Amino acid sequence: MPQRRLDVFPTTGRASMVVERSSSLATAHALVAYQGLRPRSRQVARLATAAIAGARAIGPRPAVVLDRRITVPTSREPLTAVGEALGHDVHAHIGVRRGANAKATAQLFAPDGTPVGYAKFAWNDLTASYVRTEARRLTAVDGRTGRFRTPHVLTRGEVYGQPFLVTAPLPHGVRRLAHPGDLGVPELARVAPLKRRAPARTSAALVDLCRRTGQMTDQALVQEVAAPASAVLDHLMTLETTVPIAQFDHGDLVPWNTCRAPDGTVWAWDWESSVEDVVAGTDALHWFLHAVHGPAPTDIVAATREAHIRATPTLRAIGMSRSAAHVATAVFALATAERACALARSHGTWARNRVGVRDARELVALAQHHADRAAA
Repeated sequence: MPQRRLDVFPTTGRASMVVERSSSLATAHALVAYQGLRPRSRQVARLATAAIAGARAIGPRPAVVLDRRITVPTSREPLTAVGEALGHDVHAHIGVRRGANAKATAQLFAPDGTPVGYAKFAWNDLTASYVRTEARRLTAVDGRTGRFRTPHVLTRGEVYGQPFLVTAPLPHGVRRLAHPGDLGVPELARVAPLKRRAPARTSAALVDLCRRTGQMTDQALVQEVAAPASAVLDHLMTLETTVPIAQFDHGDLVPWNTCRAPDGTVWAWDWESSVEDVVAGTDALHWFLHAVHGPAPTDIVAATREAHIRATPTLRAIGMSRSAAHVATAVFALATAERACALARSHGTWARNRVGVRDARELVALAQHHADRAAA
């Protein structure tokens, strides 16, 4: 295996980024790629990192040397495997992620610092399901859905028995979306085609949500959330309210998974939470929840109530009645609570979750409120 020499920032004890050592110019070029996707404070930090990395590349400071851990003897080192699949060498900038659903991700660059792709690597069953879901969705939409462009899949494969995915780089000059109004009703209403109008119980995604939640009702760690959530889902399955059912959703439509190109086109990536045959409108709720309150709202229940109000024009645009909008918000709250339970179970603790056990319980109570309003 070719030896990879890496620099860790800011320190090995507090790593937030791992940068493969290259020429000082190529490293600096790569580190400032896609500055338009970062808030100003992070742009400044990247410039400082680029200066330090350039000095390290030509200085005496030793690099961290990557060795392959021999747990699956037939597997290649992941970055080498990606380079072989792409047919050319790659240099990686790796974000160090510690969240409950964290996957190993790497921005990939040519030796001269030109962006050549973005890679995700799974490391357990949960993250493997995310990587496979994103690969399927991006392959199916083939670059476009509604008013959104999507990255093409360049290659996929397995290392250490777990899947990886490499997608094409974004266009040059893209800019981050930073405000709730950066996506309008025409965009939010057309993330995916609508399939039909029918009671929510006909949604395959909702049926599967019921199944997954029901399987957790006797699990001690998550029982206090899963049991009442299962009861609310049973109630939703009895409602006759007609809702629009979408072919699929994005599942995590947030400002940091979207951008706008210089020609005005909106790009969306990170489709790992996408599900098929889903109650429509949940992407709009997700967008307003996080575009207003960021990745970790301090009061997720209040933020979800606000998202319900802000999403009303979008929900009306896709033909939702007031009762149907309550169904969509109930489904959204329950799906958020179920995912929190699944993440907690995968790690054996709630401590790593952004949505904690109290938040999840309160989301279930909010879902019950919206289900009751839909039934009234």
